[in-house]
Amino acid sequence: MSQDQKSQNPESQNQNSQNQNLTSATELLEKGKKLFEKEKYNEAIAQLEQAQLLIAPDLALSSAKLYLEGEIQIWLANTYDVLGDTTRAIAICQKLTDYKDPNIAKQANYLLTIFLAPPLSQLEDVTSTLPNFQNLDRSQSPKSFSSSKLSENNSDQTIAATALKDQVPVQTNNLLIWLAIITFSAIAISLGIWLSRFA
Repeated sequence: MSQDQKSQNPESQNQNSQNQNLTSATELLEKGKKLFEKEKYNEAIAQLEQAQLLIAPDLALSSAKLYLEGEIQIWLANTYDVLGDTTRAIAICQKLTDYKDPNIAKQANYLLTIFLAPPLSQLEDVTSTLPNFQNLDRSQSPKSFSSSKLSENNSDQTIAATALKDQVPVQTNNLLIWLAIITFSAIAISLGIWLSRFA
């Protein structure tokens, strides 16, 4: 074995080791995803953390390795959140918001909006009550009712908009009439101006 071959051997061994780590990390990521989908979250975290350890020592990340590292982090954040460790998931995503791969950064920002959103349980009392038009007096406009009159008897009744049904076509017909008048006037004025040139 020559001197050059001996000096290249450690480099090629290092390259082979890095490629093997990349392959192993990819396999662990896929196992972690499958475990996540099977709702085996603790096992998924174990696989994803092992994958992360295989990528982490490699400081010279290619774009494929960079994306893989980011994808592992995204899946870890999702898994931590599902297990109730949202604080840890948020911390991971905050580190990824300026990530070198724009797709990973975009996913991290999206997840942050979800993780930081108020829980639905806090929105429980936020409701909208629709008025009940079933007992609407046709001589009164719906706008003239007070909120107390509108909220009466709305518990089990459906909304009946029959009173509005008669008003909507009238308003539409009025709009069409005004549109026709304006259009006709514009044409008449334009025609008058055009004819005045010949007089």
